[in-house]
Amino acid sequence: MDSICSAIAYAHFKRQIGMPNAIAARCGDINDRIEFVLSKLGVAPPRFVADVRPRVRDVMQPHVIQVAPDTSACEALESWINSISERFPLWTAIFPVKAWYPSLR
Repeated sequence: MDSICSAIAYAHFKRQIGMPNAIAARCGDINDRIEFVLSKLGVAPPRFVADVRPRVRDVMQPHVIQVAPDTSACEALESWINSISERFPLWTAIFPVKAWYPSLR
């Protein structure tokens, strides 16, 4: 029940903050108790999603944040916080491989 309520509440929250296409989803079946509570509240059950593995289109960002090599960590973090991106790619001169870190938001 907790995960169903959380999915519904989180989708509502995301719509309120500007993501009008956010929908509630679930991975498992809904039991009789959950169905009863949702029907009493007049809330539709979350959509069933069988496969929740991430796909490339789910994680690719069209707007990647870029900062100069001499940018301080504080300035880089501020750029990320003020951006619409959920990830921040890191490059180092010693080991030039991207490392993606999930959003803290």
